[in-house]
Amino acid sequence: MSERPDPRLRPPDPAGTRPKFDPDALRPSGQVAILPIGEAPIAPGHELPEHIASDGAQSQPVPGPAIAVAQSEQIQAQAPSPHMPRFQFLVGAFGTLGIAVVALAVSLTLRPAAKPGPAWASWGPSSNGGDPAEQIAAHVGPEYSRAPGHQLVEVTGGPQAIAGQPVVVALRTSGSSPAALPEDGVFYQLCGEGPNCSIPGKASLQRGLLVRREALELALYTFHYIEGASQVIVTFPPPPPTRTGTSGSGAKNAKSAGGGSGSTGTSEKSSSSGSSSSGSSSSSSEPSSSATSKAPSRVLLFRPQDVESELSKPLRATLSSSAPTVDKVDAAPESKLVDQLTGKLLYDSILIPQQQSGSAVLLLQPPSIGG
Repeated sequence: MSERPDPRLRPPDPAGTRPKFDPDALRPSGQVAILPIGEAPIAPGHELPEHIASDGAQSQPVPGPAIAVAQSEQIQAQAPSPHMPRFQFLVGAFGTLGIAVVALAVSLTLRPAAKPGPAWASWGPSSNGGDPAEQIAAHVGPEYSRAPGHQLVEVTGGPQAIAGQPVVVALRTSGSSPAALPEDGVFYQLCGEGPNCSIPGKASLQRGLLVRREALELALYTFHYIEGASQVIVTFPPPPPTRTGTSGSGAKNAKSAGGGSGSTGTSEKSSSSGSSSSGSSSSSSEPSSSATSKAPSRVLLFRPQDVESELSKPLRATLSSSAPTVDKVDAAPESKLVDQLTGKLLYDSILIPQQQSGSAVLLLQPPSIGG
């Protein structure tokens, strides 16, 4: 068996895997400075000599001008901006405001809803039910009765007109000339079941007070639900017609008749005088009923300022929920208020036809002026 040759005697790199160059020749002849990440290299010709420490070890190289400029810019970039405090304040303010808004929204969502205030009335005209004045008249009229099964008066409502004839309302007060009122008022006409729209039965102060209560309710509904109504005029039923030869009885009826000056103590003078003149022209052997004028002798004129206090509170605070009867109207809690309020708003009326224009003027004047 042959012996293995001595490895030391083998030729160098028999397989040809060793490099053909000297590795030490690839190393740089001088010291290479390692630049921090992000810094620019030193331009040729700007190298600085290395500092030799006292112990002979090499220290860190002194940075050149390019490195100093780069480091200065980096320091300036890292320094806070002079506007930073203001920006931080605004960010904090907006953040606080946002938190407050969210907290308010959450509190409004979680807290119980406020209870609605009391409604002005349990009824009101509907937007698709036609003329609101007609709806009010149809609602209020049946609430009042003169006897079981008999409505006190029939109520019609609409614009300023009488029997379909347009009417201009003029108001004359003591010591002044007549002044025309706005034409956007609302008219309500009260008509009883008797002749010439009179109320059947014996007239009384209580019945007149009940009619005035109904007129007040019509006015309150109108001003609350009909926007822009400048006034409400409620025409009263005339007194029952009188027969010839009974002028004393006629005057007594006129004083307390259904149109009802009520507790004011004034009479329907224009109607009673008209009845007397009509009766005197008739034959004494042929008694007949005298027809009253088409224009009502007594009206109530309401304006918003007259019932301002009553409109500011619910209707039930002024009037009871149900209308009293004739025999119980004096005992109603609102009877004194109705008497005091409406007693100042009563006027005598005279209808003056205007032949040329086809309209008419309804002249209103206090009873003391009407004579």
